[in-house]
Amino acid sequence: MSYKLKRAKNRRDSAPFLKLPLHMLAHDNFRSLSYRAKSLLLDVASQFRGHNNGDLCASLTIMKSYGWTSSDQLHKARKELEERGWLIETRKGARPNIPTLYALAWLPINDCGGKLLKKATDTAPNTWKQAPPPKVPRKAPCSTVKRSKYKPVNAMLLDED
Repeated sequence: MSYKLKRAKNRRDSAPFLKLPLHMLAHDNFRSLSYRAKSLLLDVASQFRGHNNGDLCASLTIMKSYGWTSSDQLHKARKELEERGWLIETRKGARPNIPTLYALAWLPINDCGGKLLKKATDTAPNTWKQAPPPKVPRKAPCSTVKRSKYKPVNAMLLDED
């Protein structure tokens, strides 16, 4: 056995990881997401274990362990991610104890034991590519900025001549 192979043996980390492609992170649709939406996307994606895409939950009871305390902020972030195509609803929730389940749009949807309404896919849906980014509100024109009645120091030095 070669030296490099011996050295590399037993070094593989078995901890779960999340694949976030750079082209996805550089896309305008991702960059224009709000901070709360990006945070929720990463928190939901951290539930992914390689075989459960489509069985991810974003309810407040689960998200409390990730630091979410406001149901309003959670709802706004979830709505933004769904509208922009980052999260795909795979099962509608119902009372009393059936949560809404989601899938990450950049990964193929897995078969999760028949509890999903959407079918499993071999390729990623990539719905985030088709969704247009929101329009950015215009800034106020510069003429509405109030000007100070005091002269700057440089102007006062020039007036002494």
